[in-house]
Amino acid sequence: MRLVKIDGIYINVDRVDGLSGSYIHGNTTRDTNIFVGGSKQPFIVRKNIDEVVAIIEADTAESEE
Repeated sequence: MRLVKIDGIYINVDRVDGLSGSYIHGNTTRDTNIFVGGSKQPFIVRKNIDEVVAIIEADTAESEE
């Protein structure tokens, strides 16, 4: 199990099923929905989806070393 802290919530990145952004005014995402472990109810974090992806990718790169 690999836990990553994103906006005060610890997420097990091995169980992330998907991400979606909440779009406000064009292409600017303000919140990111993180779907974990088959749940229909996402965790909502107050970060741009690109920031969330970067955090998860950085953790994945660290664990591969």
